[in-house]
Amino acid sequence: MFTIIKSALAKIPSEQPNPSSSTPLGDNVSNLDKALSSVNGNPTLGQVMGNVYSLAIIFAALIVFVYLIWGGFEWLTAGGDSDKISKAQKKLTGAVIGFTVVLAAWALWRLTLNIGGLGSFFPLEKK
Repeated sequence: MFTIIKSALAKIPSEQPNPSSSTPLGDNVSNLDKALSSVNGNPTLGQVMGNVYSLAIIFAALIVFVYLIWGGFEWLTAGGDSDKISKAQKKLTGAVIGFTVVLAAWALWRLTLNIGGLGSFFPLEKK
């Protein structure tokens, strides 16, 4: 029985082919690595899109914050006028809804990147 195993092991080639250099799959992986890495210090498309998305979330959050402050200021200066108070309440409600939308967009983006495995395409953290 040991002779059968020994002869079977002798037929196995001792050197395994390198999949990253000789197969089409290895070539595709190599091309993907090149596409994801920056060229001459320039960012990749995924890095640019990640940065644009991060800036858009920050900008939207700032707008929501300003709208919240504006609505609160209008309510404080309404002086008991019910029309001004209702306008201020609508601004505050819009700000809370806007905050919820911004937070949901950020959470959905992070969830998509983490579950979908796309974190390398759209890196949000500096490495």
